[in-house]
Amino acid sequence: MITFSGAHTIGEAFRLVGSSLYADVAEAKGERARNLLGFRVFDLQGNLWGTVKAQPQFSLNQLLEIKDASTGEAVYVPWHESLVVKVDRRSKTMVIDPPAGLRDLNK
Repeated sequence: MITFSGAHTIGEAFRLVGSSLYADVAEAKGERARNLLGFRVFDLQGNLWGTVKAQPQFSLNQLLEIKDASTGEAVYVPWHESLVVKVDRRSKTMVIDPPAGLRDLNK
């Protein structure tokens, strides 16, 4: 259940549809991916997925936009502790544990 300051009826809440949401709660202040642009991304088997091209954030969900090493297409990986296994800032690499089919979702 979410409540909004100044929205006491469903009509008042509907006026917020399409607006950006900014949260000042503990869940929204968790670990975020700090500048990973240019990092090479590998899966657990050592396969190169590509290079981090952008880090878009939609509402409270941050993504890693990876430029596919073989096709040049964008692959989106959610920034989540179950997917991002290791970040090595010194070597500018990261290891992910993607679920089956994630790479093909954007095609």
